Amino acid sequence: MKKLLLVFTAVLSCFILSIPVFGTDIAPDNTKRLYDDADLLSETEESELEEYLAKAAEESGFKVAVVLTDDIGSDKSEDAVKEYADEYYESLYGADSDGILFLINNDTKYDWFSVSGEANEVFTRIRKASIFDYFLAYLQEGDYYNTIIRFADRVEYYTDKYREGKAELEAFNSELEAKKENKRLYDDADLLSEAEESHLEEYLADAAEKSGLNVAVVLTDNIGSDKSDRAVIDYADLYYERLYGIDTDGILLLINNDTKYDWISTSGKAIKIFTDERIDKTFDYFYDYIIDGDYVSAVRGFCNRVEYYADKGIPSNQYDYSTDPLDRFFEFVFGGPFFFGIIGTVIFCCIVYNCIKSSFKTKKQPASSYLNRASLYFTRQTDTFLRAYTTRTRVSSSSSGGHHSSGRSSTHRSSGGGRHGGGGRRR
Repeated sequence: MKKLLLVFTAVLSCFILSIPVFGTDIAPDNTKRLYDDADLLSETEESELEEYLAKAAEESGFKVAVVLTDDIGSDKSEDAVKEYADEYYESLYGADSDGILFLINNDTKYDWFSVSGEANEVFTRIRKASIFDYFLAYLQEGDYYNTIIRFADRVEYYTDKYREGKAELEAFNSELEAKKENKRLYDDADLLSEAEESHLEEYLADAAEKSGLNVAVVLTDNIGSDKSDRAVIDYADLYYERLYGIDTDGILLLINNDTKYDWISTSGKAIKIFTDERIDKTFDYFYDYIIDGDYVSAVRGFCNRVEYYADKGIPSNQYDYSTDPLDRFFEFVFGGPFFFGIIGTVIFCCIVYNCIKSSFKTKKQPASSYLNRASLYFTRQTDTFLRAYTTRTRVSSSSSGGHHSSGRSSTHRSSGGGRHGGGGRRR
């Protein structure tokens, strides 16, 4: 009996394990793309259209399906039609997969495209309308065969257009990024020819390579509504920051044909290399060309001085001097001997105070307790001159002030937060 039970158990186990194997034989055909639920097409038409849709799916790389129905359910609203198409697509291919389903709705005559995933980028609202226009005449005549063929054709067509456009856009963006990385001359005033721009780009690239700095030149005839000198300085600083970032090592020349106040903006290491004196001498080297409108020679002269001073390096007597009042205040209060002097004085005073306080432990008495008021009389009052004090203050002549070290680099903050040096000159 036990043997019979064991044999029965073994047979039953084998049968249960074999169920998944049998199940694979009845799996649905995932290659099907045409669902004629309204029975509007012949078997031959269905077979041929399956081939067309398969080709469209292969060429586009998307899921492609067509459903013909004459019953969308009890709810006949347009929202119900859309939901019917979306749910049909998801039942076939899953939610958010890349594809398109065309619902030919003979129930309410409101047809719909259900688009999912990347296909939304291909089949825009305008393109979907164009596809409908492409086969609408056939659909209105009840020629579903040619309607579906033209639908498949447009799926391939617009997918190709999308792929080509995407490839061109990627190539364009790549080229633009490459140009942006290499571009150093920005002729926003359109003062130079293409040949001149190309020529100067080479000079600027050479100056950047030899100096190890970011080097740029901007030509403009419009700095904005604010025409003040401070606005010109900030314009140059912000232009540099947009190109190379905040506090990076570099120099930018702004040729300003708007207010005729030109400016050199320095950042990072370039602040220390290009002191106020060196910037002034740099302007001396090429400024006559700017006045004459010879911008090519001016930019070449600028590049020459960038290479020259970068090669000389940071002067041994170089120091930074902030021209921003707030920076100067914090530098004075919290920097150098003044701050530590205050701290030391406070500590010393606290020690002395505590020492003196601890040495007086006697009980305090009012002064009146030591006087015998009955025997105290004032018989004479006089005013006696004891000593005179004279205070002398040295007055410096005007000629003694105003001289600054040749190593000074004046700095300031841009409205973008970057720290810059620089100098300007007016035509």
